Amino acid sequence: MAETETVDTDQAPKKGARKPDPMTRAITDMKQAAKHLGEYDVKATPKGRINLHDQRAAAWGREYSEKGTFDALLLSLAFEALGSYEQEQRYALLQLSAVALNQAVALDGRQ
Repeated sequence: MAETETVDTDQAPKKGARKPDPMTRAITDMKQAAKHLGEYDVKATPKGRINLHDQRAAAWGREYSEKGTFDALLLSLAFEALGSYEQEQRYALLQLSAVALNQAVALDGRQ
């Protein structure tokens, strides 16, 4: 007589769907917001205003260093982007975007 082999067909229960990475979700939401915003035209910041924006960035930067509030940080980075020359603006905008996205992620975590 031949031996019969039994195979265990019980499978471990499947885990639930993986929670999406909060930053990935925020980036996806940002892309949707940009799509909803659509195309728009902008003109370059007048050179005379760049220095004024840079001064405001410095003032809000001091406020942030003293008080540490989110509005001071966001405004200092926004004015920094506005007060930047074209070759510096990309980096300033990425810093501003990073702070905004991190705050959106933090707000998602509080809900």
